[in-house]
Amino acid sequence: IRDFIEFGPGIPRGVTVNRGADIHVSGVDIEGRFKPNHKFSAILGYAFQSTDLNSPTSAFDPDGAYAPDHKFTGIINVNPVDLLSFNFGFNYWSKFDSRGFPAETTNRLGIVVGEPFTYANFQTVVKLPVGGQHLNLGFLIKNVFDEEVQLSPAQGVDDSLFGREYYGIVSFDF
Repeated sequence: IRDFIEFGPGIPRGVTVNRGADIHVSGVDIEGRFKPNHKFSAILGYAFQSTDLNSPTSAFDPDGAYAPDHKFTGIINVNPVDLLSFNFGFNYWSKFDSRGFPAETTNRLGIVVGEPFTYANFQTVVKLPVGGQHLNLGFLIKNVFDEEVQLSPAQGVDDSLFGREYYGIVSFDF
């Protein structure tokens, strides 16, 4: 990436300067799909990313923020009958540096930043026939594993996963 923009020392955040050196990023992304029948399907993925932002003289470069080396993704869909569906999806991120802290360090609030974590959701929906249409009723659980992860080291910025969330789903197909 040529002419990467960085914030100069002492310069307000609204003013930027060009970074002199190029940044080299390499990686691989692999995805597999499996659908043996119309009642079951799955997608599994893996991604690896490597950057040269961590130079030999410094093991930490804040410009490499929020870039985990490894990410795993999975989605499983099950439809035991035509009017009922279950969906489970997850993403796993390996440890990552933030703008102000290397991975797995503790910020001034006592919160560990950049820990590896898994974020998963589960959803079930039943389709009820109403005339020629469908009324969909469902339930969604976000953050199934109840992860409490600090995603941003910035004080006063709420970018954290603070626990499990529950939602009801009601929709009507016209």
